Amino acid sequence: GKEEKDSSPPPEGDEIDPETGKLKKAGKFWVYEQAVKIPYYAIFNGFKGTLEVYHLERKRYKEIKANRRGHYAIPEMGIELGILYDN
Repeated sequence: GKEEKDSSPPPEGDEIDPETGKLKKAGKFWVYEQAVKIPYYAIFNGFKGTLEVYHLERKRYKEIKANRRGHYAIPEMGIELGILYDN
């Protein structure tokens, strides 16, 4: 969703978000990419049944494509990430 893809850096001080009236904070995408530096970042949308996977390359997340089975390879762990549909 929108919140998971928010790459807004942290504000310089106490800034109020004009849309929400709340204090601004760093976006989730920015936190994982720039502060925590998690190698892989996945966003699952349960309403749409979609999965997006990003890999940290040169300090920026790059969306990776699914393989023929619709899975996303994470070679460092020897696994693939995907959605299991149960009928």
